[in-house]
Amino acid sequence: TLTFKANGKKQVSKKASGKVTLYNSYSSVSQVLVASTRLQTPEGKIFRLVKTMTVPGAKIEDGRIVPSSIDVDVVADASGIDYNVGPVARFTIPGLKGTPRYNSFYGESKVVFSGGYVGELAYPVDVDIKKGKEAVFGALEDNAKTILLQKIPKDFKVTEGSVRFSLIKQTVNDDVNDQGVFSIYAEGEASATVFKESDLKALLKVKMAETYGGDFEVKNQT
Repeated sequence: TLTFKANGKKQVSKKASGKVTLYNSYSSVSQVLVASTRLQTPEGKIFRLVKTMTVPGAKIEDGRIVPSSIDVDVVADASGIDYNVGPVARFTIPGLKGTPRYNSFYGESKVVFSGGYVGELAYPVDVDIKKGKEAVFGALEDNAKTILLQKIPKDFKVTEGSVRFSLIKQTVNDDVNDQGVFSIYAEGEASATVFKESDLKALLKVKMAETYGGDFEVKNQT
């Protein structure tokens, strides 16, 4: 994986996202919450469920309710850095307000929400990606061939022109970080045709003996 500077600029509007742990301390009956269900922070910020989820029923132990929980993905209701908040000790579900479930179904976030942004953001243009791919390919090819040749035992010879490199996978991650760079990941494979010189010399002597008989002397070999 190598990183490269992104030279493009564009206006973006992105919503913060993250995970929330939802709890059911109401009863042993599960509760379905549909996609886009609102979760509200104490400050009034709204996040919504990404997809429909079922909060499992609570457990009843010794006559007491033990809350169940499930982790869910949520996204901010609006774009901007104002929603990069957290951790949040308690989310409420406005849709349950006015019902007995309101205080017994709640959530918390253990990490900061991220990704919310409105404004100009760097992004890799086609030239950036093309140059990056070429650089990753070259670096990976050199590295793979070097490692391959280091692993070949000393008593083996590499057939001339047989060292090859092939690109298996290449993925561009065009998400630009705070430093204005993006990354490219690649996998490759190097191979070579090799032979053990002592085996070849021994085989050559056998073939010569079969052809000319045993009465000969090897003067030189190439």
